[in-house]
Amino acid sequence: MTRSKTYAPLIRLTSTVAAILLALTGCGDTKRKSATPVPSQRNGESVPSAELRYQDVRPVLSDSGRRLTFLSGRSNIAMRAMKFDLDVADAAAARVTADDAITSETDALLSPSGEWILILGTKASSRDLFLVPFAGGATVQLTTDAEIEGNLAFSPDSQLYAFIRRSNPRSGGRIVVGRIGAGSTAETQPIGSETEVVDGLAWIPVSSGWRLATARRNSGVLDWSIRDFATWEAAPQAQALALVSGFVPADATPQLETSATRVTAVRSVRPLGSRLIGEVGENVDAARQYVVRSEPALFDATGTDVSLATPPMLDIRRASLSANGDRLLVLGKESVRCKVEEPASTRTTLVDVATTAGGTSSRLFLKADTVVGPWQLVASPCGPLAADGVTPAILDFSVVDAIWAKSADPATATIAYVSTVTGDPEVRVIVRSSDPTTIVEVSKNAKPAQ
Repeated sequence: MTRSKTYAPLIRLTSTVAAILLALTGCGDTKRKSATPVPSQRNGESVPSAELRYQDVRPVLSDSGRRLTFLSGRSNIAMRAMKFDLDVADAAAARVTADDAITSETDALLSPSGEWILILGTKASSRDLFLVPFAGGATVQLTTDAEIEGNLAFSPDSQLYAFIRRSNPRSGGRIVVGRIGAGSTAETQPIGSETEVVDGLAWIPVSSGWRLATARRNSGVLDWSIRDFATWEAAPQAQALALVSGFVPADATPQLETSATRVTAVRSVRPLGSRLIGEVGENVDAARQYVVRSEPALFDATGTDVSLATPPMLDIRRASLSANGDRLLVLGKESVRCKVEEPASTRTTLVDVATTAGGTSSRLFLKADTVVGPWQLVASPCGPLAADGVTPAILDFSVVDAIWAKSADPATATIAYVSTVTGDPEVRVIVRSSDPTTIVEVSKNAKPAQ
């Protein structure tokens, strides 16, 4: 008898040695089987109708910043896990698994080492978890049960992985940890008691052993805790230690990211209106003030709130820590004014923020002469004007997601981002270690995986 299981679109959880991204599930679908992909040619430009819309989303970088995975497909019904290697000349994105029996994938997570990829895919009408070597090889099926797997996370050393197993897509679930053996084999075991239920998790690197940060939602408020266990054998008896209580996330899909010493997440500013900020640009109106809706929160390993010079943003959507925790890559909205005679406009921008006292912050803007590129990185949203008074360039204010590789030097760390400036979401990579900085079109003009 063919089995089936209810499943929900799951928010991708990124885990690297220096920063682990936590995403909690949002809303679930009703029970259904996976949809059959619809073959179509994509052009990488604006899409004429919603039915033909393709999206390349959820990039994940290895620690080195040289390997990347992302999801690609038509809407949410024909997604494929894709991989890209920046060390390969004239590289093109390729499908992660060669198993044609897997008809679609809803999540893909690259290990910090860049060696392994976890994917959630549909096989025999059931959504399960699979492990695939980045370099190619057999796809190993890790789960065969009728429950729902999600919230994938790799340990900092890439030897362990964790996920949450749910019986209901709208409820919390049990923590399960697995370890990778020789030849891509794996074994798993649950952690904690049968009655313990969590809504999200992330790895925290420590000098020895491992720690898992877990979250439980209660009426819109999250309580984070860390689970400390020294060995694989002791994992089921791991004890939970308090970390952060009463955290009010900025939206329905809160994310927790960690470095070796710090934890960050985006929280709502309460009460609303208690913080105001001004404009940015070259001709700002100092009298104009705007309401701050969210901000990055920074904690040390004990859960103590660390003072942070918040960047001047109205609404922060994503904050990612560097390897040593002294810098944040922040994606958010701010009011930009370049001309005195024109009103300020709300723009989505990237800011490299110092988390230490006296540190500096810098804005990262993507500019091109045409919407199809080539793109370059600039420090100001206000460029020189042409003879007719028009700025002779296009600035990309359509970035919807951004992460950076956790290299030793944040100033040269590779950044992967998703932009909708061409109409359909595209993945690009900013290689700041090169001179000059180069921007690689990872998914542009690629055919969807069939």
